[in-house]
Amino acid sequence: MQKIKDKLLKGTLIGLLSLLGYQIGLTGVNEYLRRNSTKFENKKQLEEVLKSEIEKLEIKNKLIKVQYQKEDQADSRKTGTNEYVISIGPSFNNDNVLKHELYHIADGHCDYTYKLNEIYKKHPLLAPAVGFYNTSKYLFYNEPQAIIYTATGWEI
Repeated sequence: MQKIKDKLLKGTLIGLLSLLGYQIGLTGVNEYLRRNSTKFENKKQLEEVLKSEIEKLEIKNKLIKVQYQKEDQADSRKTGTNEYVISIGPSFNNDNVLKHELYHIADGHCDYTYKLNEIYKKHPLLAPAVGFYNTSKYLFYNEPQAIIYTATGWEI
């Protein structure tokens, strides 16, 4: 029995260390891209990149607004039927962050999160399960896709 416990503990430890390495690697690539990308000097530059990426990603029939925020972070979210907002903080005001967030919209990541939030509103008792599932999908599926797109231009 002790041998089984030792193997289980060792397997869990290896899994957790692998997970930590994966997250550190993704975060490192994402941070490198963010810090070494072209900063927008004005709104016109941002709108040019926005238009270009919308065409490249073939985003159709979606109204996408970009807003600046004081919080130093960036995110994208669905706000209504075919309506999306990308929020960009001071140190996230660059082309790679915009491309990253647009990829989330183009690939339906925001639509999925919007649907899960609607389920949560109707069934609050499901919140822990919905939250765990959504966070897991974001960390291990959505975010790696957006980072790979930003780094390589590959749509996965």
